[in-house]
Amino acid sequence: MARQRITTIYPRDVRALRALGSCGHLTAEQLREAGLRDKRIASYQKDGLIERVHFSRPGARDQVCYRTTAHGRDFISEHLSMRPYVAQSP
Repeated sequence: MARQRITTIYPRDVRALRALGSCGHLTAEQLREAGLRDKRIASYQKDGLIERVHFSRPGARDQVCYRTTAHGRDFISEHLSMRPYVAQSP
C-alpha cells in the first residue's frame, strides 16, 4: 500500500477542501489563495484526493483546473462533515 502524504489537516487544508467541496473545480491560483503551496497540491494529487484536468473552450486558452476524485469526495465528507458538490465542468 502506498504511503499517505496528507496525515494532518491544517486550517489552510480545511479552507481549500471546503472550497473544492463547494465548487468541485478550482484553479491552482485559487488553491494558492486558500493557503496551499504547490508541494501540498502535489501531495493531494499523489494521495488521489484531487486530479488535474485541462479545460478548453473554443476561442479561449487552455485552462488547468483541479477537481475532486471519488476518494477526495469521501475524504471531504468524512473529515469536514459536508456533502461535496460533483461538478461536471469548471
